Amino acid sequence: MTNMKEIILNNWKAKIACLILATALWYLIKQNVDRTNTRFEFPRDRANETARLLPPQITNEPAPKKTLRH
Repeated sequence: MTNMKEIILNNWKAKIACLILATALWYLIKQNVDRTNTRFEFPRDRANETARLLPPQITNEPAPKKTLRH
């Protein structure tokens, strides 16, 4: 049975390289998550403007007819 020292020291260069790579990836991901907003909020004064940007509701009713007045 192999002891713990042999397990740790076996292929130690690859283990150190993987540890450095994992730490670098963790740091880069953490840095990007900190800069990214977790929620998107509309400003309160532009609430009516956002309703204008929404697509129209789809219904089975015919479009209203426009009448011309003389």
